[in-house]
Amino acid sequence: MIQTCPSCGSTEIIPDQGILAYQEDRDRCPVFAMLFEPTPEKHPLLWAPEVVRADFRAAICGVCGYAQLYASNAPALLQAYKSGWTIK
Repeated sequence: MIQTCPSCGSTEIIPDQGILAYQEDRDRCPVFAMLFEPTPEKHPLLWAPEVVRADFRAAICGVCGYAQLYASNAPALLQAYKSGWTIK
């Protein structure tokens, strides 16, 4: 996480903040990235793809409001992306 704000130079950083989105049917839910395993040509009738998910956290400057996001599971997300996994 950042220690000094790249926008204003302040060290007043609020670290590791959860990022939530509001939905009508639910009160709040975390914001995340998700990749799904591609569907193989031959698969069992009851097949479900594997999923890689990365939640987001933020570091926020308390002076100017600059925010930087971090993905919690970046290495696994990158590997899935390089293997051809996609969003559905």
